[in-house]
Amino acid sequence: MVLTPVLELISEKTFAARKDSHGDYRSISLNARRAELLAVAAALPSQYSDLKLQDYNFSDVITRDVCIVGGGSTGTYAATRLRDLGKGVVVVEHKDRMGGHTQTYTDPQTGRTVDLGVQAFHNLDIVKNYFNRFNIPLVTVNATSSGVTSTSVDFRTGKEVAGYVPSDPTAALVGYAAQLAKYPYLETGYNLTYPVPEDLLLPFGEFVTKYSLQGVLRLIFENVQGVGDLLNLLTLYVFKLVGGAISSGTSRIGFLTTERQDNSELNEKATAELGQDVLLKSYVVAMNRDAAGAYAKVVVKTQDGLKLIQAKKIILTIPPKLYNLVGWDLSSNESSLFAQFRNSAYYTSLIRHSGIPSPS
Repeated sequence: MVLTPVLELISEKTFAARKDSHGDYRSISLNARRAELLAVAAALPSQYSDLKLQDYNFSDVITRDVCIVGGGSTGTYAATRLRDLGKGVVVVEHKDRMGGHTQTYTDPQTGRTVDLGVQAFHNLDIVKNYFNRFNIPLVTVNATSSGVTSTSVDFRTGKEVAGYVPSDPTAALVGYAAQLAKYPYLETGYNLTYPVPEDLLLPFGEFVTKYSLQGVLRLIFENVQGVGDLLNLLTLYVFKLVGGAISSGTSRIGFLTTERQDNSELNEKATAELGQDVLLKSYVVAMNRDAAGAYAKVVVKTQDGLKLIQAKKIILTIPPKLYNLVGWDLSSNESSLFAQFRNSAYYTSLIRHSGIPSPS
C-alpha cells in the first residue's frame, strides 16, 4: 500500500501546535505521524491511493524524464542543466517563484536592488558558466575586503576588547586546505569511505585544536550563515560548508556576486526559459516510486487542480525533513534517516528609517 497523506487534510494548526522552541517538528514521533496520516488515507479519492493513469484526463498527465521537487537554487540549476542535456523536466515548487532564499528587494522609488537572501556565490567555473549562460555579469568580492569596519566585542560583557588585532589567517588557511585535500570526494557529495575517518567526526573545535588551525576560525565564522554553534558542528559538515572556496596559500575566501546587484535575475531568467515546465504554488500529495513500468508516479496539487506526473527519475532538492515529505512513499530506512536530520536557520530583514545617523 502506498501511504497517501495530503497536506491540506492535516491543518497547519495541527502542525504549528506541535512545533518545538526551534520552530521544528522534531517532537512528533515517526509512528505518531504515520498513524495520523493513515487515519485520513481512507477518506482520499482513489486517484490518491492507486495513482491510476485512467483516473486522470489526458491534459492532467505530465510525462517527463525527470521530476524535480523544489525550485530553489539547486532545483533551478538541475532543471536548466538537464534541459540543456536534452532531458524533459518538470519542477514542482510550493512558492510563487523560483530561487528559494535568493530574494532581492527593489526600491519602488529609486529602482535600486538589495539582495536580502543569497549574497554571493563560490568562485568556481560551474558558477561562472551558469551565470554566463544567461548573460549575467559577475564581479569578485572578498571576505577580507568588504569595506566594513569591525569592532571586537566580548559577548559575555558587551564591552569592546581594546587593542585586539585579528591574527593573519594565511598559515591557518594553508593548513585547512591541506586537511581538506585529504577528502576530495567531499566536493561532490557524501560518498564517504567506511569506516568514516575519525577526524571528520570530531567536533570542529577539537579538530581546530588538533591541527592548530585557530587562525581560520574568524574568517570562516564571518562568511558562513546559519551554522549555529560552529565549534560543535562535526568537521564533516564544516568541510562541506567551506570547501571549494578555500584557496591554498591565500588569506581570502573568494566569492562572486552579480554586477547589477540583483542575484534573483538568474532565477527569473531560468524560470522564463523553463516556462510551462515549472509548476508554481504546487506540492506533492502522493507518490509511488515502485509503480509498474518505466515511470514513477507523482500526484501534485497545482493551481489548476490535480496533476499526475510520470517520471523516470525524481530529484529531491528540498530539505529532507519529515514534514516536507508528507505524501512521499518513504521506506522505513528513509523515514528513520530523515527523522534524524536537524537544521539551523538565519533571518534577514530590510529596515527603513532605522534612526541611525547619516555619516557626517
